[in-house]
Amino acid sequence: MKKVFRDPIYNLIAFDKEKDLLLLRLIDTTEFQRLRRIRQLGVSWITYPTAEHTRFSHSIGTAFLAGKIFDKLELNIADNLNDEDGEHTLSRDQLKLLLQTTALLHDIGHGPFSHAFETVMDQNHEEWSVKIITDKSTHINQVILADDKELDEVIPYKIRKNFPKWICDILNGVFDLHYIKEIISSQLDADRMDYLLRDAYMCGVKYARFDLDWIINNLNIGEIKHENNRKGIIVNAEKGIYSLESFIISRYHMYEQVYFHKTTRAAEKLIQAIFMRLKYLVDNKEEEKIIPREDTILALLNKDSISVQEYLKLDDFLLITYIKKWSEESEDKILRHLCSNFINRNPHKLVSESEDNLFTGEEWESVINFFREKQLDYKYFYVIDYYTDVPYKNDYLFGKKTSEDAGHIWLKDNKGKLTELAEASDIIKSLRNNIKKKTRVYCDRKFYKELKEIMGG
Repeated sequence: MKKVFRDPIYNLIAFDKEKDLLLLRLIDTTEFQRLRRIRQLGVSWITYPTAEHTRFSHSIGTAFLAGKIFDKLELNIADNLNDEDGEHTLSRDQLKLLLQTTALLHDIGHGPFSHAFETVMDQNHEEWSVKIITDKSTHINQVILADDKELDEVIPYKIRKNFPKWICDILNGVFDLHYIKEIISSQLDADRMDYLLRDAYMCGVKYARFDLDWIINNLNIGEIKHENNRKGIIVNAEKGIYSLESFIISRYHMYEQVYFHKTTRAAEKLIQAIFMRLKYLVDNKEEEKIIPREDTILALLNKDSISVQEYLKLDDFLLITYIKKWSEESEDKILRHLCSNFINRNPHKLVSESEDNLFTGEEWESVINFFREKQLDYKYFYVIDYYTDVPYKNDYLFGKKTSEDAGHIWLKDNKGKLTELAEASDIIKSLRNNIKKKTRVYCDRKFYKELKEIMGG
């Protein structure tokens, strides 16, 4: 028997009701259902009207795709892994279930509005993921560690009891079996493949697609001598290189056209300004102006330590509800104005952009004086946005570079020779470590014309 989900990317996603019982029970937990209320692309729906998909659909898609990749790899019947508890032998099915469980839960700690929320609220979704998976009060932890005969038939408790730790090890990049980490987080992973295809489809960006089936068909596992003879994922050089080029270029296009879109970035800056204003009011003992109160948000702003259960109350629905209320009821004029702009889709307007510095010190002083004369704190109405991206990095792996984990994509020819992707492809070589930088200046729309004149626009 199968549990089937309709999906716009894979058509049908099917999980076996017996073999995948753990996955299906985790999908039904309150913590995973919360992901239905966390949009995958933060505030991109302000720019792309159909970008309403959630981390729920992305997480299910990533788990399904991780399973497809695993099935393609030519693995032994069992594999051994080592940790501080000793050596563990996992069957092929048990290792696949561990991989898919990790893929399913990889985004479980995300808060509302994605990274815009994390930046100002000083939160880290990866840390929260670990807490949610390991906290005994969560349904996720209770499901994984349940004393359950049905689950024991799928995966014995003596193996399953290690899942919370192993999942967190994979997410933190310290798991013993490197190729399992690669399927979850690398430059060619299930997470990235799913979100690129899903985001492109939901945003209507047709040129950012790639041949997923052909990439998977040309994946294999082998020994990588260049990285301490570790076992890792390799790609058929003759057949897979063109689909890999398309994949990397698709990523480049999505960052340029969707993730770093000027209107989306403006909306993110507006959300950050709202959180900054809330924090200012809290820090200056003016919480009474935040009407109505939302205690979980205020606790975070107060740097209070909140529980996992309190954090799990936060989602897009809650934040948007309160932003709307603050736009109408707040006794702080600035907070009310910022929230009103967000609710009515009036994000800050782009004043200018460049790959270099946008203005001189003298021009900057003119901007500061402009707002000072109006008796306004400029940081809520005038923002500078810097962003950088590297389409293909040699040293990618959880933001770290080590001698044995350089994060390369390896190609293998019919003679068994391994070549790094950027060395085999002139297209990727041109993108390798090619840092794309951009600086943008945004301002509140009511000051746009005046500031354009100041900046010589």
